[in-house]
Amino acid sequence: MSRKRIYRSDLFSPEKLTSTDALERALRELQSILTKDNFKHVFQELLESPNTLLLVLSSLSEATSLTSWFLESFPSEAADYDVTVHYKTISCLSTELLSSPFVADKDLCARYHEAAQIAPEVLQYLDSLRSVDIRTQRHNKKGKAKPSQWKFPQVNRADSATTLVKKYFNVLNVDIPKTSSQAYILVDRILQSQQDTLKFYLKLLRCPEISTSLKECFIISASPIGREKNASGTVVKLPFAYPIVQSMKSALYFDTAEGFGNWAVVISTNADNVLRRAHKKNPPAFNAIVEKIKEISCGHFTDDNQKRLCGSVTEVPVFSAKISRSLRLVYQIDIIPGDDQRETQAIKIFGIYTHAQIDNRLWSSISSQLRKKGKEYQKRCAVREHADQASKDIFTPAFFPSLPEVPPSEVENIPDLCPDEKAQNHVRLIIEKYVTFSQPFLDTILADVDATFPYMVSTREKQIIEHPKSCYVIGRSGTGKTTTMLFKMLLIERTFRLMASDLPRPRQVFVTKSRMLAMKVQEYFAKLAGSLGMASRSSADLTNLPTAPQYQADLGLVDVDDIKDWRTDLPVKYSELEERHFPLFITFDGLCDMLEADMNAQTLTASPKRHRGVITFESFREFYWSHFPEPLIKGLDPALVYSEIIGVIIGSTEALSEEKRYLSRDTYLGLSKRQQSTFAGQRCEIYQLFELYMRKKKLRGEYDTGDRTHSILKHFKEKGNPRQGLDHLYVDEVQDNMLIDTMVLRALCSNPDGLFWAGDTAQTISVGSSFHFNALKAFQWNIEDQYRRKHRLGAHQPPEMFQLAVNYRSHAGIVDCAHSIIDLITMFWEDSIDRLSPEMGIVDGVKPVFFNNEDHTQLKRFIFGDRGKPIEFGAQQCIIVRNETAREKLRQQVGEVGLVLTVYESKGLEFNDVLLYNFFADSTAGLAQWRVVLNSIEKSKQDPWRSPPQFDHIYHASICNELKSLYVAITRARENVWIADGSEMGECMRIFWSNKDLIYNYTLGPDSPRLASSSTREEWAAKGHELFNAKHFSQAKHCFDKAKLLFQASIANAYDLRAKARKVIGTSKQSVLERRSCFAKAAVSFEECAHASSKAHPKDSMTYFRICGECFEQADQKDWAVEMFFKAKEYTRAAELLRIEGFYEKNM
Repeated sequence: MSRKRIYRSDLFSPEKLTSTDALERALRELQSILTKDNFKHVFQELLESPNTLLLVLSSLSEATSLTSWFLESFPSEAADYDVTVHYKTISCLSTELLSSPFVADKDLCARYHEAAQIAPEVLQYLDSLRSVDIRTQRHNKKGKAKPSQWKFPQVNRADSATTLVKKYFNVLNVDIPKTSSQAYILVDRILQSQQDTLKFYLKLLRCPEISTSLKECFIISASPIGREKNASGTVVKLPFAYPIVQSMKSALYFDTAEGFGNWAVVISTNADNVLRRAHKKNPPAFNAIVEKIKEISCGHFTDDNQKRLCGSVTEVPVFSAKISRSLRLVYQIDIIPGDDQRETQAIKIFGIYTHAQIDNRLWSSISSQLRKKGKEYQKRCAVREHADQASKDIFTPAFFPSLPEVPPSEVENIPDLCPDEKAQNHVRLIIEKYVTFSQPFLDTILADVDATFPYMVSTREKQIIEHPKSCYVIGRSGTGKTTTMLFKMLLIERTFRLMASDLPRPRQVFVTKSRMLAMKVQEYFAKLAGSLGMASRSSADLTNLPTAPQYQADLGLVDVDDIKDWRTDLPVKYSELEERHFPLFITFDGLCDMLEADMNAQTLTASPKRHRGVITFESFREFYWSHFPEPLIKGLDPALVYSEIIGVIIGSTEALSEEKRYLSRDTYLGLSKRQQSTFAGQRCEIYQLFELYMRKKKLRGEYDTGDRTHSILKHFKEKGNPRQGLDHLYVDEVQDNMLIDTMVLRALCSNPDGLFWAGDTAQTISVGSSFHFNALKAFQWNIEDQYRRKHRLGAHQPPEMFQLAVNYRSHAGIVDCAHSIIDLITMFWEDSIDRLSPEMGIVDGVKPVFFNNEDHTQLKRFIFGDRGKPIEFGAQQCIIVRNETAREKLRQQVGEVGLVLTVYESKGLEFNDVLLYNFFADSTAGLAQWRVVLNSIEKSKQDPWRSPPQFDHIYHASICNELKSLYVAITRARENVWIADGSEMGECMRIFWSNKDLIYNYTLGPDSPRLASSSTREEWAAKGHELFNAKHFSQAKHCFDKAKLLFQASIANAYDLRAKARKVIGTSKQSVLERRSCFAKAAVSFEECAHASSKAHPKDSMTYFRICGECFEQADQKDWAVEMFFKAKEYTRAAELLRIEGFYEKNM
């Protein structure tokens, strides 16, 4: 009769353990049952499932004396050792951990495993010999022989059993016993060795990183994908990376430095810089600082080590620790993400200052700002747990369950600071990054090696990074979407490297529309990976490290889109990608180019000779828009029309079911006016423009991004998806893509749990995009559902949606104002943007300032100064205007007063201060349309004599795009937003914001804030490079001029001339001549740059010569173009041009 089970048979059933909470409940239930008397029987049952055994041994609470029970009851006799729970547990653990990535010493594990497997055989042999000893002693009592003469029989037979016994003894490195006493001693030695092995395994499994990873693996294997079978009955292979992915702490972070205590220490970039300088210039001070950090990391909180800077009434105190007579270390007790979904206390070091540098008002303000995180946060920071058996001044960090993000609470009596002081606090609490003070971190300081370690992330970000499934991450600008992507890629890559196994490298790909973003992310990833790789190096090795590659520095000053060989390491074809190319950072266009290289060129165009490449917005505006009938395009924005054609008519999911792969007229006219509201009242005119566009596109033999995507999808349908599937795909700024683009991306990823989509539809002002996140979710769900139905697979859990609500760029004054714009959009156009929780700013800041003077001349003079004495804005300040016409008008009126960008140009950039100038006055929407926003004001506060108009989807459609542009403009600022607009349209938004107390209203007077600030040459140079990389060449030239970098300014000027030449459109004789003249000027400028850079930057010089040749070709000066192509070593292009012109001899 079988023994009754002690715990429920389904306690650890996979279908029940689909979350961490469920797993924890199961463990708690088992723990409540487990006792010293029954644990052997329980583990006999657990041995039926090795994975469950590992989980229980690693994760059961320390309150259970499991290790003690195992060791205290360990067998002391050889008899029946092989049937004990102890042996079975050792055997199971040695097998499971033999090839585990958790164990560094593989040889040790192999020896333990071999010894564990042969121990029963050896003990059984010894026990049989000892039984001979007992029989012999009984025989001696009868007088048959003398005890002193007794010996074990000699093992000299040549049978296989004896040979095996000899081999076993050799493995154990012991001699076969010859006497009774030797046998008894050997039994004890072997049993003790096995007990030590068990002790080793139990201790190993209790390591936090192993415990966490085993839990994650258990939940993953319990999920549907882990149990799924295909039609043939074979188990579907789990994706490579996740079953062995480690927690962030074990893979990206490290424990505190050697000799330091239990308290985790995180240190600011500012403090890091101070430490590195001190190590180079003042070693005694450096040693004193490190010794003080070590002291507080041990929880040694004395009056000198934990002196409150902010007074007793502050709930979240900031402390100082005395380093020397003049030096102080300033820190707080913070709460950071820990293991097992918990949070823990940690020491957060703000900086190292002299006694004179510490201003208590600043730190009191920071303390007050920290109180906004809520009462529970305050309580957790205040907890002090005494360490066991230690003095009264020694404390140990406390652990807590993680808390959800909560909106900041209102705090009164925050000390009033001047703008500069507020900016300092903004940096300390928002912009500053904090890294773990670990041994690898300390080693890089000691070796004087620059390193970039992963910084601490929030609990929410950690959940996204460690999420084992596909996910959508949505967040407004500056909330950390790209960071979570990058750190997840790093986590998976780092896990692979730590395993040091024969498994294939995970094929991870980061995709974005921007080449510059792809380059920046790749560079940052390389820095992080390189720094993490230093962790296993000695100090001597660190000193001799080669210099890390500087991708950005190698580019010189060349527009990234003009670099033909940006990724010379990549193959032309997607099918030729190898393991060494991953992780891969690439643009979507670059990825499509690789896919097209694998396809037959005939699938793209019927006439390859006439193929001129993919149509961009610039070429659309240059070669298409200018040829459309004036009555059709009057009053229309070419960027919005292009987005509607490419993103909706050609690139929407509905187009996939159309025979011609674009929406028919009836289908387009029948689209929901709520979901596609941009041209809700002008769809007939838009479709007419689309038909004209299609005819001209065919005539020119060109194709657009929609054609390209449809062609790739058609190829996949006919030939199948590429065999080289990706393990993990990360798509950043996904709203910049067409929905059908995401189908191509999904087809490339063979892992349904390896997709990461991140974006924000509030920023969908990109040309060629008409995007809704909910549409992406529905589209991807349909793709998965169709695939599973086709292959008769079970239901699949849809990817989880995460929102990042904390804004790390701007303070609460700006964030709250910007979020009110989102509220307006969702109020009137609820389907045009994704509904999210309110965005949160961590610290208070100055509300946006609205100058509402009716005297426009006085306002302009106040902001920009007089024509003879202009006020110049600094490098970290930006004036944002509606469009290029508004910028030119402003320049004519006030001259070069600073950086002036259009709303569209500003997307993706950041500045300390933003002046939004005449945004409403230059709006294409009229006053009657803008007044619709007043509907959001409480009726009791509305003008009783002039009620707001009733909302109409068609009539007010343009306001939706206006508000999106307004949101983008305001969220470019980190510290200050100033709005200068005296128009009636602006008055509508001013009234709206004022009623919600989100702005300061200013009429010019003596107390009006001063706007402009000065900048150093270095700041101007840095901003110049940033704007050049963002393709804002005229603004980059302005920065280089201010920085006195004349050569860089000349390069930016050449690019600006080319950009202006490209914008000259039209077919009239005057337009053609003007266009040629502009390109000729650009060509001359590029030739000058090429000659000037030929020695210092020869590679860049070749690029400038090539661009020069292209400009001369556009200027219809073919002979000069040929000469420039020869200088650029572009011989094929030169020969082709000569052939066309008929210069056969010169061609030869």
